[in-house]
Amino acid sequence: MRVSAGICLKDGFVTQSHDWLLYRPVADVCSTLRTLSEYCVDEIIITNLNRDFATTIENYKLLDTPCNTPVCFGGGVDDKLLDYTSEYNFVERFHFSTNFLTGDLEIIKRVMNLYGRQSIVAVLPVKEVRDTIQAFCTRSRNWLDLQTVDWASIEELSADVVIYDVQKDGTTKGFNWGLLESIPVNNKYLSICGGINISDIRRAKKANISAVVVDNSILHQDFGLPFL
Repeated sequence: MRVSAGICLKDGFVTQSHDWLLYRPVADVCSTLRTLSEYCVDEIIITNLNRDFATTIENYKLLDTPCNTPVCFGGGVDDKLLDYTSEYNFVERFHFSTNFLTGDLEIIKRVMNLYGRQSIVAVLPVKEVRDTIQAFCTRSRNWLDLQTVDWASIEELSADVVIYDVQKDGTTKGFNWGLLESIPVNNKYLSICGGINISDIRRAKKANISAVVVDNSILHQDFGLPFL
């Protein structure tokens, strides 16, 4: 099982998110990538919170820094950014959310043609509301019934699926494992994120989950990842 680290970028800074409502800049990109590399995480998943191209490209350029850990970038990935990556590619993978939820798959297919299916990750921000599971669409700022998700396209076009428990975002209160009951994805292709704590990591390993995505709070505990 892999242990990945998830961070958010906003206006050029690493930003701590809480419940996807509050954002607080906490560090610069270079020192964060260096620190996470020292923790020997398997992948750093970066979410760009800006949506205008000018800021997105500046956030992306910040990844041009020495880092021994593979990086996955998502948020605002469009044709113009891919044109730039064809000459200056600082990441190994790209992740998508809204495009999978809305069925706007052309940009995902372009990434697959350029870099292969293994370079694509589907990230689904979800929450439980009155016994139903909803996924957040960043483009419309609306919550959609998870039953409307085109799982066939996700299976065809992505190598991994990250289920992001946004109600536990920014905490270590524990991932909501009940969310997975509505996810028709084999555990070996599934990653979990949101509220991850030590118990979740051990449970995920026993369940043959592909990866857990943790934030800085758990990495700063008094232990190293090898204890897993």
